[in-house]
Parts: sequence; C-alpha cells; structure tokens
Amino acid sequence: MATVELKDSEWKEFSKADYAVIDCYGENCTACVMLAPIYDAVADELAGVSFGRVNISIYPEIADSYGINAMPTLLFFRKGELADQFIGSMEREDLLGLISKLLYQ
Repeated sequence: MATVELKDSEWKEFSKADYAVIDCYGENCTACVMLAPIYDAVADELAGVSFGRVNISIYPEIADSYGINAMPTLLFFRKGELADQFIGSMEREDLLGLISKLLYQ
C-alpha cells in the first residue's frame, strides 16, 4: 500500500484505521530524508497497515497533539489509539519490528 501524504487534520481520520503508521517529518530534516525511502518501501510491501506522512512544519497540529519536538517521529496507531511512538531514522528491519509489535501485541 502506498504512503499517503496527509494534509491539515486528515491524520485524525487516517489514524482510525485498524493499524496505521504516520511519519511526522520536516522538509529540511536530514534524518527524515534518510527514512523516507525505507518507510515507502515497507509501505509498498505490507498489506493491512495504512502508512501516512504529514509535514509538521506545514501542519503542526499533530506535533502539538502528541508533543513531537524532534523529527522524524513515527506514530503507531491501533484503531485511533496511539500504541507507540519512535523518534529518529531506522533501518528496514527495525521498522518491520515496530510494525510487528503494533500488529501482534
């Protein structure tokens, strides 16, 4: 499933999926640039998990709602409830591990 670019408060509805991951990024963030192709590749590989991305420099509401003060921050939702949060870039295997935790705990 492809990554969806979220605007404004679209993330609220998006997070209500059974399983959703939202990448909170900024345009001038080096770690965000490093994470993006990994995140997109995992999104393309996995079914059953919704992958979104929101630029918190433009749409700060989600950052304000979850106290995000570093980028990238990944938010993991289970049916609209925040299940986990991770700050920083990571390798593919680490991202898959966090998603497995979301799905199976």
